Amino acid sequence: MKIAEALNYLDIKLTPKLKAIGQRSGGFLSSNSTDTINTSENFFNLVDDIVSRRNDIAHGQHIDNILSIEELHNYVDYLEGYGRAVFETLIALHTTKKTKKSVKAKA
Repeated sequence: MKIAEALNYLDIKLTPKLKAIGQRSGGFLSSNSTDTINTSENFFNLVDDIVSRRNDIAHGQHIDNILSIEELHNYVDYLEGYGRAVFETLIALHTTKKTKKSVKAKA
């Protein structure tokens, strides 16, 4: 997934943290709605698929497999949970770094 890859360059490793957050009760990986969501090893597949679909549409590709309303709803729910998990992870990392910096300054 491009988001995790981009943040890896900044030495921010999201994948393990996102999996932990996503597997919590009610997390974006706890849903039983699709097989794609249930495989935690491939939990970026849904995001990659929707990005690929968007790119195909934006570049005028012919689309044979249009998502049903239910499938689209599953994507939206997943992406909302994923976005919240990324936000929560980044806030926790920022807070930890800020706290460490503050402790060093006082020492």
